[in-house]
Amino acid sequence: MHLLSQDRFASFAKNRGLNYSFGSDTYELWRIGLLKADLIEAPCELGIPGLELFRIDEEGNHLYLDTREAIAEGGLSGSIGRLSDLRCNVHLHFHPFRYYVLYEIDQTLKLDFHPKQQLLNPAGYQTLLERWQSHFQEWTASSAFQRQLQYWENITELAIATEPCAYTKLFSTIRRPVQITEETQQAAIRSHWEELQTHYKCIGKDTIEPARQELCIQAEMLDPNKTIHTILRLTSGERRIDDVKGRLGGSLVLLAMAEMIRRAEEEAFDVQLPEEDEMGFGIVYRDARRELYGSERLLDGNHTVADEFLRQQGLDYGVRVRWYVAGDTEYHAIESFVEHFPAIQLINLRGRVVERGDKGVSFRDSLRADIAAGIFSWVSVDGDRGDYVRAVRKAAEVDEICGMFYVAKQDFEFANFTPTEREEILWEIALEYGATPSSQAILHCAIQDAKSTEELLKAARRELPELAEVGKGAEWGKRLMKYALDHAEMPLGYPTQQHPRPVLDAVQWAIQAAHVNYRYNREKYRTDPATGKIVPRQVSDS
Repeated sequence: MHLLSQDRFASFAKNRGLNYSFGSDTYELWRIGLLKADLIEAPCELGIPGLELFRIDEEGNHLYLDTREAIAEGGLSGSIGRLSDLRCNVHLHFHPFRYYVLYEIDQTLKLDFHPKQQLLNPAGYQTLLERWQSHFQEWTASSAFQRQLQYWENITELAIATEPCAYTKLFSTIRRPVQITEETQQAAIRSHWEELQTHYKCIGKDTIEPARQELCIQAEMLDPNKTIHTILRLTSGERRIDDVKGRLGGSLVLLAMAEMIRRAEEEAFDVQLPEEDEMGFGIVYRDARRELYGSERLLDGNHTVADEFLRQQGLDYGVRVRWYVAGDTEYHAIESFVEHFPAIQLINLRGRVVERGDKGVSFRDSLRADIAAGIFSWVSVDGDRGDYVRAVRKAAEVDEICGMFYVAKQDFEFANFTPTEREEILWEIALEYGATPSSQAILHCAIQDAKSTEELLKAARRELPELAEVGKGAEWGKRLMKYALDHAEMPLGYPTQQHPRPVLDAVQWAIQAAHVNYRYNREKYRTDPATGKIVPRQVSDS
């Protein structure tokens, strides 16, 4: 990450939710020792204790490291006013992670009583202010405050030292100067890590983890929207650091520090540690993430888990259910209902469930591809096509379908509509095209003995000229679905015995599947070859 000049660093902090605009005061905070710089550049020798000269560049500028350990004794009240001028100008450069120290300083300088007191009791407000000033001076003069300041610095510097090794893991890119090849940069990072992990092991996990938790808690204090934090942390590149402003942006800086430290810990100590959203306030019960998203890890680069998390938040617009249907009528019927659900994709097989000579290989490959992509498979076939039914049941037997399949009795129309209902739908169409009431009896006689939809429509067209253009297709399918939606319950034997129409049942299950965890369902359930329904896996299935 690039170092920031003192003015840019002050602006960076101000734009990320700190209560005070430090501005040029960043320089004074550095002078009194509250804030350390990561690089100091001066045209002459400074002679300040704790600044370590490490190079003089070609232009004669002196480059210093800031190795000061604590502020001067005596407390902070009036400390800036007692500063003397330096004999030459200095240019300070800060790593963005120094934001954490500035945040803690901001908290230290914040008045701990409500400004409304001034409206209620001005004299009392003055008393509170005097007490606060006295406590501030006493606290900042104590060795405990110096230790606290050093602790903030230690956490920050550990994150800064770790950043080159964890940068690519977080931001999915590598940054390097133009004159250095990527191979050279990678070698430098590896060499840096070999040295850094020794420090990690020396400090110890038991010391580092409380520091990481402190970063997570302060991030949540800045902004409590943990779900938003996770969503933004799944973005690629440094945009979460560069572009997100306000207190939310500040919390993302702290979480980036915590995540980098965690990733280094996990590698140094060969352990798996809780991710940052599990480290703040609240309790996350064991296996909660696995049940919700299919894995205990969200931020380790597994895009399938990240996609599942985004789907759970309603932020994924990809295909979640792929629904295969075996003809135009059913395709257009279902399409008229699910067209507003982009997560459900319809595929019209048009008789290609089983292709001559290949025993259904093409269709089975599609089901396997769905599994690889984490997409539920829905299949609707007609019961009068034994080859279709065998292909789908075989896929379920060998566990090559994750979803549900429906075998219609005879065909779609006969499975979802009674003879009376089929006649009613045809008669509505005939009336719209100019049929007279006397023609209804003709239609009834013509279709009452039909054994399939093909026979039904052929007889209707033959006897009623108004139905000459009706066939299995878009208009017919939409008419069927409209009727089904207007009459959700269909008679079963007797008017008092009703059940949901199979097509509506299938649609509701598909919509539900578009919002559940694919990986968890794939692990815990399978498709029953006999019924086509989703059933719990047996031990032998695992």
